[in-house]
Amino acid sequence: MVDVGISKHYGSRRANLVIEADIPYVMHRGTKVELPTNTTELKDYLKQASLLDPPPSPLLKAIKKLESESEN
Repeated sequence: MVDVGISKHYGSRRANLVIEADIPYVMHRGTKVELPTNTTELKDYLKQASLLDPPPSPLLKAIKKLESESEN
């Protein structure tokens, strides 16, 4: 198993890892999304992945949490 950030904590969405030219991507719902390499990129990554989910995305809760943490 590879943790692509869409783990049980984020709603148990299945995804797989793709590495092209040493750049890690996640195939999430058939769309390739670049995997963040640090925590500051995590919110943008989750937003991209959430747009691929049927609404309401279970990732929205995690995004809101990250946004509130960055405000403090």
